[in-house]
Amino acid sequence: MNVIQLPLVTPHSSLKDALQSMRVAQKSAIVTESGPHFVLFKVAEVFRGLADRVKQLVDLTCSHTVYKLSPKNVIEWTLNTANPFNTEKEYEDFLDSVGHMYALVNSTPTTATIVTRHEYLAADVSSGPKDCYCKGPRGHDYPPPAVSTGDVCIQCGYEIHCEY
Repeated sequence: MNVIQLPLVTPHSSLKDALQSMRVAQKSAIVTESGPHFVLFKVAEVFRGLADRVKQLVDLTCSHTVYKLSPKNVIEWTLNTANPFNTEKEYEDFLDSVGHMYALVNSTPTTATIVTRHEYLAADVSSGPKDCYCKGPRGHDYPPPAVSTGDVCIQCGYEIHCEY
C-alpha cells in the first residue's frame, strides 16, 4: 500500500491540459470523475490518445477505476483517512475485498489523494512525465532527443509519440 497525491481534472479536460497538469504536479497520472466513479489515466494512455487525435479525457477508453470510499467503508474497515499508513493492512484488505488497485481517500478541487494496493503502483506515477512514449501495449517512455513522433521503437516495434 502507498499514498499519492495526483492532479484532479474534469472529464472534459483536453488531453493537452491533462498532460500539462501532470507536468506541473510532476506526476505521471491524472484522476478524473466519470459518472459515479473516479478513474486514473496514466501518462502513456494520454500520449496514446494524443497520437490518435483524441481531444478530451472523457473520450479515452484506457483507464483504471478508482474506488471512492464511503463513510460506511471507513467505519466498517476502520480506515484512517487522515494518515492511511496508520491502517495500512486495513486498506490492503479493503482493496482486496472490493477488487480495486486504487481508492480515493480525499480530494480538493484540483488534487486527489489516492491509496494504492501495492507500492509499485504509486512508484509508477510518482515522477513527472517524459517527452516521448511508445504507443505499444506497455506504453513505456522513450528518451529523446534521438527520436521523434512517428519513429519506430527499437524495443518493441511500435510507433513513438512525443509532446514537447
